[in-house]
Amino acid sequence: MCVYSLNAARTRKGIRGESLVTHRFAHAVGFVPAGANPADQNATAVCMSPGAEIAFDKPPQYPQPKAHKGIFAALVRMSGKQNARPVITDMVATLVEVAVDRVDHKLADALKFPSLQDPVLLEHLAPGQSARILKLSVQDEPVHSGTPTEAPAELAHV
Repeated sequence: MCVYSLNAARTRKGIRGESLVTHRFAHAVGFVPAGANPADQNATAVCMSPGAEIAFDKPPQYPQPKAHKGIFAALVRMSGKQNARPVITDMVATLVEVAVDRVDHKLADALKFPSLQDPVLLEHLAPGQSARILKLSVQDEPVHSGTPTEAPAELAHV
């Protein structure tokens, strides 16, 4: 699953067991293969469908939103809404899509962590975090012909 803002990027499907890194593209955050240059805006985005499971090496980090100042700070306090995001303690998440624009029916990629009520938008994750694809969704799993095959060379060390 690749967000609509990655339409201009090169993409490919993920492979079960593949090591990934969160990467900030020009207009979005996505996954790239481990070892990709963090400054490369032309990196190939790795896409997965909803239902895929990702395991992070460490609990994922995402920057806290910037504090409101002046009149906006007073309005936020009056609304009773908290500005801080909850801390993620889980290391495994399931990829989901969430509606971000009900008028244009735009969807965004998000991660559903077991300990959080709401999914975390992928674009909120800090870049440079290591993860591995544990499970692909049924629609992304390769169709097997019944004959065993060798793992791709890049996964031979798994």
